[in-house]
Amino acid sequence: MNALKKVLLIGCGFLVCGLTVSATTYTAASCSSADFQTELNLTVDGDTVNGPNGGGTATWSTRLTIPHSITFNGKSCSIALSGVDAMATNITATTLLRITGFTFTGTSSFGAIDIDGVFPSTCGPSNNLPCLRIDHNTFTNLPTRSIIIGYQNSPTATAAVWGVIDHNTFTPQPTIPAVLYYGINDSWFSAPTPGTFNALYFENNSYTWGGTTWSANHDAVDVEVGGQIVQRYETIVNGSSFYHDTGGTPQSRGVHWWERYNNSITCTYTDGSCYDASGYRGGSGYDFNNSIGLDAGGSGGFVTAYATEIFRLGSPGGAPMNFTVGADSHTVSSSFRGWYSVSGSPTDCKCSSNSDCGGAGICNLISPPNDAACGTGYKVISDIDGSGTGAQLGYPARDQLGVGSDNPSTHAQVAAGMPAYSWSNTDPNNSNAVITNLVSNSGDTNYIQPNIDFYEQGATFTGATGTGTGLLSARPSTCTVAVGYFATDTNTLYLCKTTNTWTASYSPAVYPDPLVSGTVTLSPSLENFGSITVGSSSSLVIFTVTNNSSASMTSVTVVNSGGNTGDFTITNTGTGSCGSTVTTSSSCSFTVVFSPASTGARSTTLQVSYSGGDGASQKTSSLSGTGIAGSPGVASPVDLIAAVR
Repeated sequence: MNALKKVLLIGCGFLVCGLTVSATTYTAASCSSADFQTELNLTVDGDTVNGPNGGGTATWSTRLTIPHSITFNGKSCSIALSGVDAMATNITATTLLRITGFTFTGTSSFGAIDIDGVFPSTCGPSNNLPCLRIDHNTFTNLPTRSIIIGYQNSPTATAAVWGVIDHNTFTPQPTIPAVLYYGINDSWFSAPTPGTFNALYFENNSYTWGGTTWSANHDAVDVEVGGQIVQRYETIVNGSSFYHDTGGTPQSRGVHWWERYNNSITCTYTDGSCYDASGYRGGSGYDFNNSIGLDAGGSGGFVTAYATEIFRLGSPGGAPMNFTVGADSHTVSSSFRGWYSVSGSPTDCKCSSNSDCGGAGICNLISPPNDAACGTGYKVISDIDGSGTGAQLGYPARDQLGVGSDNPSTHAQVAAGMPAYSWSNTDPNNSNAVITNLVSNSGDTNYIQPNIDFYEQGATFTGATGTGTGLLSARPSTCTVAVGYFATDTNTLYLCKTTNTWTASYSPAVYPDPLVSGTVTLSPSLENFGSITVGSSSSLVIFTVTNNSSASMTSVTVVNSGGNTGDFTITNTGTGSCGSTVTTSSSCSFTVVFSPASTGARSTTLQVSYSGGDGASQKTSSLSGTGIAGSPGVASPVDLIAAVR
């Protein structure tokens, strides 16, 4: 073990006058799984585990467990998997979890990297980035998916895993998908926030399938269970992306939101098998500036750029959606995890499979009689699909392309409440001509309708239909409600919210992702000090500000804002403390002590404000604790030193 240890200096009698702290870096003795696991077991949140300098090779027959949100850098270790997956984690993240610098070959068993856990619900440059980053890894000829995110905790997970997957190289075996991403069903309870980092980003990855024929399983990214993703600057050869529908997988709702732009998607097979560059069964999103190679015969290009369908129009879905669109045969819980749960053994409840049961002693096969039976926060839904009749029976189908998010009270959905838009997609097989009539909805045209559920670029644009693009000055002065126009000079999508009134509605998020380009972080991003007797003080908690951006932070201030500010004492003095400037690639630290002034719940928001850096101007951390009655005590200097955490 080679570790750079944390250093803590405390002096000046009863006062904490000097404080220097840095995360611990551990270096594995070799690329073996045993040596890596030894170092991983020593970590706490914020630490780093590196492979040996210069990398090396190893065969792994035991899967690693990542116990904390750390940086895990393989340092070019090349790993041959022997019937096992490489690593898994199921953590409650308080800072960035990063996996980088590995090459994986051999035989994985399920997914080479398996990520689950609780990641706080904010992830972006204005927050503390308690997120996921998987970058600069190579996955070659694996017999299973390379990365699986959110699967193990589904369908009961309460928070989606967000972050960025970037600069990885995927070369899967023929017919094997690359990445599977499960979000959370409950994302449908609120509208998405396009152009923000409230999503899982995929950028600058390369996916290439060999062999001689295309397969519907050549999925670069397969998304379901309310997933919200952004794919940009990706290179996909002989593959596509597939976004699942509600009911396609038991107890799972479909993809909720996507943004796909500046990607290159091509098919080189010449046997006529290249079908669709994208497969969307539900949700909504924006597709623009993609280069998609097309060929009407499916040789050397895709037959269609953008294929849509509603799976449940032809076949019943998985439990509890085991009926076709409009043929509502029973009520379900708005959780969609089952019909509802009651106590009893699986035999008593007559569960027929794991798809019907939430676990031992829980059964989901009975229609809920009332909201209380659905569980806290969920309600009975009697009309799963919409109220359409005749040729549009059940329109809008639950979670179909273009439908709006759930009504927060009734969980009904509005037809065309969130249409999809596409523009400026080009065909390199046709002199980069703009692709018009991008969407193929064969067989589902009564449900997935142009200029209602989706708006695409046509040969001309007058503001009456479709999506236009060009300079802002060229935007038509008149428009029909829901029509879109993307202004290339302002990088903004304008939607016609009311007749002849354009409203700025979307701009792509900054590129590259802040986790890639470098950002400022504050760790931990939340801290509960527990229960402390009124008149006493908690142990010290160390907070660290790290400037990973390319510019110095200036005018740095650390304060509490709102709530019980006086209960949480900040000490920001001495060696290693946060002065007015934090240079790039450096960090500083300060401490907080909780001293409740009265009993009950106490809280405040810790704010680190600054200029420069990543341009975000502020990072925050939520502080909380509980004051309890009792006899106050006085901590000695030795107690303070021992209690620092």
